[in-house]
Amino acid sequence: MGPFGTSGATPSVVDVAAAVDTTLFDTAVTSDSGDLWLLSIVASTPFSPLVLDPGETGTINVTITPSAPTGTVVRGTLELDTFNPDTLSGDEVVSFPYVYRVG
Repeated sequence: MGPFGTSGATPSVVDVAAAVDTTLFDTAVTSDSGDLWLLSIVASTPFSPLVLDPGETGTINVTITPSAPTGTVVRGTLELDTFNPDTLSGDEVVSFPYVYRVG
């Protein structure tokens, strides 16, 4: 209702558009917990989240299996995210930049 009294505001039709500039998923990187965000675009992606209570610790194993030509330098960022199934949202907790040379 906001400041419009008990009857609320007059309904309106609104069109919204958005543009997003992102980087591709590095298909050479996998983890034993999977990736919920990759699952949102590739239905066959495995997802087995690490669930921790406050104060607990855990380990997620990450494997990089490059397929680029020998000598190729690959740079990326490994993001550690949270996910709240009640709100279907998440937060990036920390970013780990990585770089490797194939070969």
